[in-house]
Amino acid sequence: HILNLLDTHFPESFQDRQIFSSGDLKISKRSGHLFDHVVSQMGVSPADILHMGDNLVTDYNCARARGVQAIYLPHSDSEYDAINADELNTINTLLELDINLKSIIPF
Repeated sequence: HILNLLDTHFPESFQDRQIFSSGDLKISKRSGHLFDHVVSQMGVSPADILHMGDNLVTDYNCARARGVQAIYLPHSDSEYDAINADELNTINTLLELDINLKSIIPF
């Protein structure tokens, strides 16, 4: 999806670029291991990598701590409201299904 967005808005600008997703790779940004993986796979210096994301801690602070360039892209208030509403809806659905949330969500 990210490559499609980049191709749509920046045609030909990202043809030779790779995109690494922590969700797809199942590697943590918080631990810094995702950034280490990218450096290893790309064979470049951490300073040659640009990471963008919406989480100040994992997307910005953790990237910068590993020497990676980072851009913090915060959500607007309306986006946060939609995210919170979606999370609440998910929790309510799980409760209706009588699923023990304490086993899957740390409180």
